Amino acid sequence: GDQDQIAESEIQQFIYPSDEELEAVGVRGIYLNNYIRWDTKAQHERMLNLYHYETHAQTRTFDTYNDVDCFMYSDVHDYLKFIKHGYGKVTDHAVRELRFGRLTREEAIERVRTFETKGPAHLEQFTRWLGITDRAFGFVTDQHRHHEIWERDASWKWRRKLKLIDLAAQEEGIEPHRLDLLEDCAFIPGDQDGPYPPDDEFILVGHGKYV
Repeated sequence: GDQDQIAESEIQQFIYPSDEELEAVGVRGIYLNNYIRWDTKAQHERMLNLYHYETHAQTRTFDTYNDVDCFMYSDVHDYLKFIKHGYGKVTDHAVRELRFGRLTREEAIERVRTFETKGPAHLEQFTRWLGITDRAFGFVTDQHRHHEIWERDASWKWRRKLKLIDLAAQEEGIEPHRLDLLEDCAFIPGDQDGPYPPDDEFILVGHGKYV
């Protein structure tokens, strides 16, 4: 747009080609999980055994394997998802473990309740890197809350008028469709405290070029 301070040529490497462009050069995406059982917990644990892959405790989910290369992903990034859509990554992980027979339905719901409302641990570091206050962050993100899910209460605080996990907990007629519990859902614990890099090094992508 007219107000942009970044040229399209500067972000070309981040722009995914259109369907027409992909078809024109004969590119086709083939996903491994179309052909093999895609079980990230089992696959990560194999990497732990073979290559000493490291785990890490995360702020907003019980999964200590996925996305541990970025301590912002299951923190600020997932908090943004929660603000916008009313649910977070822990719901995705709990449903996955339920599907693979490692959690009962009640255990999955409990794990979601434990993690979904936790605030991000690294928000202050992120806003400092952006050069804004936490209040400014809240002002911007509040504009993207889903109006069918969020509303202001009498004290002008946000509350969810629609909680997906409550709908799941109240659902009737589930007994004939229960999945068998096949194995334990224990994740190998990881370090919660870091170490984390200094503020001027912890994000690889820059702010952009200002002219």
